[in-house]
Amino acid sequence: MMAPKTSPVYSDDEAGSKEKAAAEQITTFAHDLRKILWIEKALLHFIPKTIDFTASATLKEAFNAHHKQIKGHIIRLESVFKPLRMHPESLKDTRIEPVLAEAELRMKNNRNSVQDAQIVETLLLLNTHKQEAYKLLSEKAQALEMTDSVRLLLEMHAQEKAYAETIAKIPTGS
Repeated sequence: MMAPKTSPVYSDDEAGSKEKAAAEQITTFAHDLRKILWIEKALLHFIPKTIDFTASATLKEAFNAHHKQIKGHIIRLESVFKPLRMHPESLKDTRIEPVLAEAELRMKNNRNSVQDAQIVETLLLLNTHKQEAYKLLSEKAQALEMTDSVRLLLEMHAQEKAYAETIAKIPTGS
C-alpha cells in the first residue's frame, strides 16, 4: 500500500499550514475508517443471529455469503491503516448501535412473529450506510493519494451495492 503523499517544499508558514491540513485529513480519514471497522465487526456478530432466526433458506444463504464478505472487509479495512502507520482500532458508531440493538430485541422477543422482512429492512438500512461510508472513504483516500486504499474501498462499496440488490430481490413474505 502506498503511504499518503508527502508535501512538496514550501515556506515555513505554508509548510506548517499544509502539514496541519494534511494531518487533519489523515485524522478525519482514520476516524471514519475506525467507525466503518466497528460497523463491520458488529455485523460479524449480528449476522449469525439473523441466520439462526430466519426460516428462509434463500435468506440464510445470502446472510452466510454476507458474513464471509464481512470477514474479508475487516481484513481489507485493517490493511488500509498500514500506510497511515496506525493500529487498526474500531470506534463505536453510536448511530448504528441502537439499530442493531433494536433488531436483536425484536428477534428475541418476537421469535415466531417477526418476519424476515424486518431483518432484511434492517440490513438494507445498514447496507446503505456502509455504501455511503465506503464511497466517502474512497474519496478521502483519493485526496490523500492512497491509490491502493481507494481501490479496496471502491471494491467494498461495489460488493455492498451488489449485496443490497441481492437481498432486496429475495421474497420475504411481507
